[in-house]
Amino acid sequence: MASAIQVEKFLAALKQHRIPFMAVGVSAAALQGANVFTNDFDIWLEKLEFFKLANIAKDAGGVALFTEWHGVQVHLPEETAIDVVLSVTGLDSFRAAWKRAQRVCLGRTEIKALDLADIVKSKEALGREKDIRTLPQLKDFLRLRDARNKARRRPKKRRS
Repeated sequence: MASAIQVEKFLAALKQHRIPFMAVGVSAAALQGANVFTNDFDIWLEKLEFFKLANIAKDAGGVALFTEWHGVQVHLPEETAIDVVLSVTGLDSFRAAWKRAQRVCLGRTEIKALDLADIVKSKEALGREKDIRTLPQLKDFLRLRDARNKARRRPKKRRS
């Protein structure tokens, strides 16, 4: 299970080194308030600078590795794993998704998180069993968020 403290430290270091990234997948949905759970944390990097990433991981007490199944994975103390992706199935470019991404806080660190609509689109495109199981909760939360945002945009009636 990912330690929020370890993840926050690592992501704060990425920001400090000006490495563009955003949280993706169920991690990003949870940061936006969706009632979902994951054991790891996923981030999307605009480009991979592996040696820089490895040094940041080392400074955080961890290690960055190339793995057969996950590509790049960062292992931090307290059994914390961060999966690093360079593309997200079903989505266009990092820059386009970045413009739609939401600002969220992880502890005291503000980061970008892939927008819920993009998370749903990606989960549908992946079609894995675990993604399909999560889709109903994500879609319900997306509808709730969109309805709440629509209600906020309505002009208030003036009392005469």
